Amino acid sequence: MHAQLLSKKHPKASRIPWIDTAKGIAIILTIIGHTLDYGTLGRNIIFSFHMPLFFILSGYTFKISDHWDNCLIRLKKDIVRLLCPVLFVSTISLLLQYIISIDHSFDRFIQLFFQMALSLYWASGISVHEAPPLGMLWFLMSLFTARTLFNILNMLFPKDKYRVSSMLVGFLGIFLGMIYIYLPFNIDVSLVATLFFAMGYLLRNSILITDNVSLKVLIMAFWFSCLYSGMYIELATRSYPGLFICIVEALAGTCIIMWISKLMVSTSLASNILAPLGRITMTILCVHHLDAFLINIWGGDESILVKCTCRLIIVLLVSIIIEFIKRALINYTHNSR
Repeated sequence: MHAQLLSKKHPKASRIPWIDTAKGIAIILTIIGHTLDYGTLGRNIIFSFHMPLFFILSGYTFKISDHWDNCLIRLKKDIVRLLCPVLFVSTISLLLQYIISIDHSFDRFIQLFFQMALSLYWASGISVHEAPPLGMLWFLMSLFTARTLFNILNMLFPKDKYRVSSMLVGFLGIFLGMIYIYLPFNIDVSLVATLFFAMGYLLRNSILITDNVSLKVLIMAFWFSCLYSGMYIELATRSYPGLFICIVEALAGTCIIMWISKLMVSTSLASNILAPLGRITMTILCVHHLDAFLINIWGGDESILVKCTCRLIIVLLVSIIIEFIKRALINYTHNSR
């Protein structure tokens, strides 16, 4: 019922249903992947594509600016849409850390404040240069940078048909990560994200999204062989095993989810649950970031099935409630004018 109500907010004409379905699948898998134990097969499968998938799908739907004024307008919109939520959720995170802290002195608050400022400066999914990790919010920071950089590169090189500049930028990011050069605002990871963004943009006219059965079998075989060898990319930790291999593996896993989403798009599961969840992935991601404060709930002696189920239910339910409140406030503001 909640998902059906959420879906009414988005006209079908302005959305691509199978992409929303793919995002819905990916955000559910993201929560599960962060609950599974490190090194388990399930976690390896999810991590082989889940973050690249979001960048690839964002690139798939991206429209390049036709002039610099439009580029600046988009930049301002992305600041509001992507960076403002990072600051808002980080503020909530800071307050929660202070509340659950034993020490409620002003000095403790200042200490937490500077830790959060340092965390935002590096914006890394893991701790770098003694700065606390930013957690899941690193994705929004990198998505902002990847969108902006991809747009600027295509404005500077309008004849770059195959997005070679974006590819080169991505490989630079991989190189920096491999030699442990971590840049402020997670820029080294954002460079790699730009590579996936370019892949998504190119996918729109690619044979990879056709119904070529032989190609699908080949791609799935390659993906399974990579998983069998224990190889998978992990953007947050700058882990790029096999260089090109892990990049292609992420693309292969993304293509498989795309194919599954297209097959499911007309089902009630996709239209009433997965696609509506895919339309609120940012809210879900922010709630998922904050649920780390309740990690002890998922870290007990219960079975992994219970842990994943409880975490999914709570994160998704809270996210849906937040969406209803947001829309109620928007409607109230609009009607009161």
